[in-house]
Amino acid sequence: MRKIFSLFLITVVFILITTFKVVAENNSWNLGKYSFDITTSQGLLTETLNCSVGLSSYDFDSRVGGIAFEAVATPEENLKNQKIELLYDHSKPDKERFAVRIGGKIYHPILPDWELFPIANYANSKSNAVVSLFGHNTTNDSYYFFTTGDIYNLTYHPAFNNTLLGLRLLQADIIPMDLGEFWQLPQFKSKTILGYGEEQNSVSNQDWRRPAEEINQVFKGKNKTFQSWVFTDCGAKVKFSVKDNNLNLSGYPYYYFWNSDFPKYKKQLYEYKRQLDEYEKQGDSLLKIGLVQQHNEIVKKHNDLVKIVNNLRPKVFEVPTLTENLKGKFNSFYKFNPTVYESAIRTMRYAAFFRYVKTHNNSSWQKFLKQLEIIKLEPIVQTPTQWVHSSFHSRASTLTGLLDRTAALPFLYRTSLKTTANTTVDEVMSRK
Repeated sequence: MRKIFSLFLITVVFILITTFKVVAENNSWNLGKYSFDITTSQGLLTETLNCSVGLSSYDFDSRVGGIAFEAVATPEENLKNQKIELLYDHSKPDKERFAVRIGGKIYHPILPDWELFPIANYANSKSNAVVSLFGHNTTNDSYYFFTTGDIYNLTYHPAFNNTLLGLRLLQADIIPMDLGEFWQLPQFKSKTILGYGEEQNSVSNQDWRRPAEEINQVFKGKNKTFQSWVFTDCGAKVKFSVKDNNLNLSGYPYYYFWNSDFPKYKKQLYEYKRQLDEYEKQGDSLLKIGLVQQHNEIVKKHNDLVKIVNNLRPKVFEVPTLTENLKGKFNSFYKFNPTVYESAIRTMRYAAFFRYVKTHNNSSWQKFLKQLEIIKLEPIVQTPTQWVHSSFHSRASTLTGLLDRTAALPFLYRTSLKTTANTTVDEVMSRK
């Protein structure tokens, strides 16, 4: 009887484990050895990069461990005075629906619906952060820090949320984290989901190794310590021209690597916290014995310090050697995973081009957006919202393990004390 019962328990446990595994797999994207889970939404990404200050802003960098494109395209000299109109005809095959009229001539750049629709909506929005690994996961405590730890919370710009392009852009952001795995495309339920014009296996199991080694060499060496990066177009020039009946866009994004003095900042905060706690104790003690005026003086000191704390930020600085050296390896990134980087390049370039048209011919732009409303995006995709991992390896080599990226949200002290009305000692004491 005991053997039968034991066998029954083993069977039940096996069924539960198998069921849990199936459920988990059905709600996850698999990319190499990693699993990206579809869980409760982390909210939408609405941060905006201002290139003049954004890449040195800790408020931005700590919230966008990801991608942000700000550029507005500029025309070649011979197109500067030309009227540009955007056209869309849903009755035509996908590759022929989008068209651009410059002057009296029509051009047909290939931008399929699954990319065209989210890029246009992205270019039309006020925010420009694309995707972030640093989604908010904070507590309600007065004092808190958020570091990625073992979990990345994934958030997307509304235009890219739950789109295949959003998935491609997420991968463009994380590729440097593990070159040994991210040459592949993610799979959902063991199936690679492709958009119009994409190929199933554009890179073989061997083709990725050489460009990966070229990229990996840049990460080795001294003075390469960094906290994270932003994949961006800040300072990059996006130009458009026409030649041989083609509309041509130029310009490439790059990885901007940054570091900060967060340890120094954190040490200063703990000293301020000690002083704030001391002020609170002093204020309470003074109020208990009815010294209202002295209590209010302490409250003012406390609240003044709160303002200082809430305006304090870590200093951010670029890691220029790493940034510049990897700019020179963009061709290696492209060879490493053409499918992903083609999507990233098109997103950057066409977002910049659309912003130009939006500025210079807004009536055509608004008409174009109206025409796009008929699009029903295919394939249907749920973007992952969480990436759980268990360990990191050396930053010196991204071919042997996961390259760590961390960020901490700026500290906010939510509590300000209130002064007490200047009543008599007896009135104050009677409230105790």
